[in-house]
Amino acid sequence: MIVNCSRCHRLTRATPQGLCPDCQRREDQELDGVLAYMHTHAHLSAGDLSKGTGVPIERILRWVRDGRLLATRSAPPTPPSSSGPAQPAAFHSPPARRQR
Repeated sequence: MIVNCSRCHRLTRATPQGLCPDCQRREDQELDGVLAYMHTHAHLSAGDLSKGTGVPIERILRWVRDGRLLATRSAPPTPPSSSGPAQPAAFHSPPARRQR
């Protein structure tokens, strides 16, 4: 089946990610850059990770949904009724990244 790439809108063969091979390669390179940045900067929020790498926050959150990045809380969440802000999520790489 032929579809439009969800990133560059060129015609491509349908894939689970919805990306053409060029865009998939660029996204894999971006993810590698994010993972490298995360190894030198601990406990980042999605916003900090986006600012530090230049990768859009929406893409980072999609990688979390897809299981390519893991989000954890550095401390138990603060209940909404208590005073003080809730702890932000911290992002880290999954134990083993599947090679393509």
